[in-house]
Amino acid sequence: MIQERIEKILNKKLYFTLCDYGDAGLSFQEYDPENDTPIEEQIIDTMTGVYAQKVIKVIEVDLINNSVSDVSSQIEAKTGLKMHRPSNPTNADMARLTDFVDLYFTLNDFDHLGVSFLEMDPAQDYKQTILDHLKSTDIDKPLAIIKVNLTKGSVENISTDMAIDWLKMIIDEDDLFNEDFETELPEFIKSHFPHKLIGEKSSPKPNPL
Repeated sequence: MIQERIEKILNKKLYFTLCDYGDAGLSFQEYDPENDTPIEEQIIDTMTGVYAQKVIKVIEVDLINNSVSDVSSQIEAKTGLKMHRPSNPTNADMARLTDFVDLYFTLNDFDHLGVSFLEMDPAQDYKQTILDHLKSTDIDKPLAIIKVNLTKGSVENISTDMAIDWLKMIIDEDDLFNEDFETELPEFIKSHFPHKLIGEKSSPKPNPL
């Protein structure tokens, strides 16, 4: 059931909104991909609502067609609102940098509250940082992780790669011969890592003699 839900989310267009928080830097807002409100209305609410935010840019991600684009100008045209300029030189540099670096977005399960892509700080949330958060359970119920590059116009579901890297961080030689090893793995690893490979590693090869 949850896998079907994840697939449905990743098969639709996703929108990530970069906001300026002054001296606190920039962050892509937490994003509910199951909110079917048109993105233009969501941005209007973000920019003019009770907790109005300074939106710098909006990125559209399409995993099916492997495409990424900055749709800020289209949203400006449809809403009549103008994207904010970065509030200081540091944020301006970081906003430009988000056009070129790989951006990592993590879909997390919040149980009865639903699922959301976590808030993402482009100055800190690199691949290794996310792996560290996974290992320490700061990210407690990850469902999928995608990698986006605006300049390359590319997006990739890297959940399997991240599951393998996470496994490498927590595994040691003794685990390979522990019968309970696989059952004790985090659900994300069990969902995205080929189980047979774990089983093959954990079973000693028969003695040919």
